[in-house]
Amino acid sequence: MEIPAAASDLSNLDDHYVRSDDEVRDTTLIGRSRRCCVGKKTMWIVLLGTAILTAAITSGIILLVTSLSGGKAKPAGGVKHIGKFDGLSRADCHVSPETFAELSSMAHLGEINVSDPAEIIKYMDFTRMAKKFDRKYDSVAERHSAFLNFRRNHDIVKSHEHNKAATYTKDLNHFFDKDIKAVAAKLLHKIDVYNESNISVTPTDTTATKENQPIYATLKNYSVSAGYPPIGSKVNFEDIDWRRADAVTPVKDQGMCGSCWAFAAVGSVESLLKRQKTDVRLSEQELVSCQLGNQGCNGGYSDYALNYIKFNGIHRSEEWPYLAADGKCVAHDGTKYYIKGYHAAKGRSVANQLLVMGPTVVYIAVSEDLMHYSGGVFNGECSDSELNHAVLLVGEGYDSTLKKRYWLLKNSWGTSWGEDGYFRLERTNTPTDKCGVLSYGYVPY
Repeated sequence: MEIPAAASDLSNLDDHYVRSDDEVRDTTLIGRSRRCCVGKKTMWIVLLGTAILTAAITSGIILLVTSLSGGKAKPAGGVKHIGKFDGLSRADCHVSPETFAELSSMAHLGEINVSDPAEIIKYMDFTRMAKKFDRKYDSVAERHSAFLNFRRNHDIVKSHEHNKAATYTKDLNHFFDKDIKAVAAKLLHKIDVYNESNISVTPTDTTATKENQPIYATLKNYSVSAGYPPIGSKVNFEDIDWRRADAVTPVKDQGMCGSCWAFAAVGSVESLLKRQKTDVRLSEQELVSCQLGNQGCNGGYSDYALNYIKFNGIHRSEEWPYLAADGKCVAHDGTKYYIKGYHAAKGRSVANQLLVMGPTVVYIAVSEDLMHYSGGVFNGECSDSELNHAVLLVGEGYDSTLKKRYWLLKNSWGTSWGEDGYFRLERTNTPTDKCGVLSYGYVPY
């Protein structure tokens, strides 16, 4: 759903699954010698017929299946996976009666072949992921839909391994059982920024002083031999990482609510407070429920959110917990935190003037290609103008293995996504750069 036009103030070498206790068990089993994993076709027919007849009462059956994988595929672009667990290539040869009965119970709904060993193996991987993320399905139909989504998402991940031009990896994450198009419709909403004449950036440059020398030395990870940046010199945004200065709060998860605008704004204010020695978690829900200029879970603008915090203050999240729903705006007791205002910029000034001041709210154009991102420097397809997602720009760096410079961004899709909730975006040096990351930026003060 598009946000109605409104005036804004700125108008790894493994398959990379998530590892679970079941996987540890399965790895042990795999180490044993295979017992009768290759059988005759007639044996499969007999076992299949017996299993179908007895599935309703889940009597004891052990179906021995064949591991179909002939070896691990190499990740594209030489990107190293941050290994979680192998899926089809290391499937357990032993299937519990309960697992097979579950799969058989969904067969009548279509698109499931219980006689295919690969199908059984995929379903076992699906159940591991469901356990890892504590998924509960209320009906056979709901489980069936989730499994079909899992298969499609798995195929997308496997197909990406053949993309030799990619410098990033894909993997299953907490979206594993979701229709990715439906997820995108929930989380991504068009962002139009108007009234660009209000853009103002002060100060124009950040220079090294005796007081801030240690901070910028830390941000840029200077070695002792390199010393501090010279007093009076302009601080450049390259190689800055605000996490090194302990100025970034933990990654959060917006859930199935299009509230990225609130999370990005709150993340920037939390970072400001943390640099001022106040480590606090603020309430995104207050913004979702009370910031009337935005559309709650249907999208919004981070500069509106910052204005709200400037004039109304914002409570801590423990006093106003997140619901991943619009909620009601009601008075709450507790401490409120304020900002004086915010600096705003567009284009190269977002990096040159804002990022050197602190973690910066930016808008980007996200495609479905980014949903399964798991590591590396993202160089996939995305628009540079159709902005639809707000994130926090926390740094810039260079990957010596990939020989690429990148932007470092904090997302709000939880820590199972990306590189512990962060992602690295290819730096292209175009006017608004990759995915429009330098289109607009905001830093509170």
